[in-house]
Amino acid sequence: MKKNTILGLLCTCLLLWTSCQLGDSEKEKTTEKVPTKNPIEKGNAIQTMKVVEAPVNLEQLFYKRLEGFTENNEPLTVHLIRKGEQLAGNYFFQTTGHTVLLSERSRIEASNKVVLQGDFESNNVINPTQQLQRINGTFVNNQAIKGTCAKPSQTSQQVVLQENYPTGSTSLEIAQFNKQGGKDCDNSLCINFDLIYPIIAADKASNRIRNPFNDSIRTDVINFVKAWVPEDKLSNTLTIEEAANYAINDILKMVEEEGERFFATGKWAIEVEPKVWTNDSHILSTSLHSYSYMGGAHPNTYNKFINYDIKNGKTLQLDDIFVNYQSKLRQLVMDDLKKQSEAPLSKDLKDIGFFVSDKEFKLSNNYYITPDGIHFYYNTYEIASYVQGDFYVSVPFTAINNLIKQDGPLMGYAKF
Repeated sequence: MKKNTILGLLCTCLLLWTSCQLGDSEKEKTTEKVPTKNPIEKGNAIQTMKVVEAPVNLEQLFYKRLEGFTENNEPLTVHLIRKGEQLAGNYFFQTTGHTVLLSERSRIEASNKVVLQGDFESNNVINPTQQLQRINGTFVNNQAIKGTCAKPSQTSQQVVLQENYPTGSTSLEIAQFNKQGGKDCDNSLCINFDLIYPIIAADKASNRIRNPFNDSIRTDVINFVKAWVPEDKLSNTLTIEEAANYAINDILKMVEEEGERFFATGKWAIEVEPKVWTNDSHILSTSLHSYSYMGGAHPNTYNKFINYDIKNGKTLQLDDIFVNYQSKLRQLVMDDLKKQSEAPLSKDLKDIGFFVSDKEFKLSNNYYITPDGIHFYYNTYEIASYVQGDFYVSVPFTAINNLIKQDGPLMGYAKF
């Protein structure tokens, strides 16, 4: 009896185990047959953005990082800096992976209307055929824009943008130093300073992250004025206002000693304007554009780029983001310079008017980063004459994915 009972129990257990396995198998088959539903269907992306209209009171100087969607669910990010009626910056389409620069025609109008015009003529863009022609919209509150956008040869579609600073980005304040001084500013015997630059506000990040960036920016601004500062007065504690005052005092001495002939061509000026290229994935890429006129035949311009690691609080060098990159990246940049000069790639740079040969050529440490690539910049007179001008060279990350340092700051962009 015991033997039969044991056998019966074993059979029962075996039947139960087989039934459970069949049941699990049927469940797995059923799960596989259920189609995956797209979490954002047409129109849902904009509808899920809860944008409430409210009184608008915008500052005359600001930086905003805006995120949003078109009605076709195309996500985009916009970096926008306002100076009076002027708007500068860029926008980036995440699905196509392309950055579009804003042209000088971008502006903010009465009733807080905005026009964001894509710059089709700029040479520092990647794949300009993907550019958006224009965004027309209105600030419906201090943090959001509603409007329409259109690509070339396409009909307009709705777009909603809202200010947002996700993890890995930081909000910025736009600082301004404005001063003029000299003997007679009504009659151009003076110099005008209008210096605008971004800083990380005290309540937006720790001192460890904020101070190195702000100190670097202020140093770059002072460097635009430093030529006027006596050598014995140069120090790490020199302020922008102190540097400007030295310039004003020098001008007063020049007028007193040399007469007014230095100002025969008009008022002198030093102006600085910022741009933000990238502000996410722990990378803050910004630039300062300097315009200066000190008499003579023409004004001078200079661009300085700053790439900052928000996570670790330090300025990024090429060695921080690439490995074994010198040979390939140098060749790509040189080839692009030759193409811009409409010269055969076999020609040496020096033979087509550059100051350096292929062998002497070096990658610029003056560069900026966008989600679709790295952009090297050479100022006027740096590698070529004033007539040849400045040079931008854009290298898409798709061409150099194998050079991007593993676990480095650019790994978030390596897919493009």
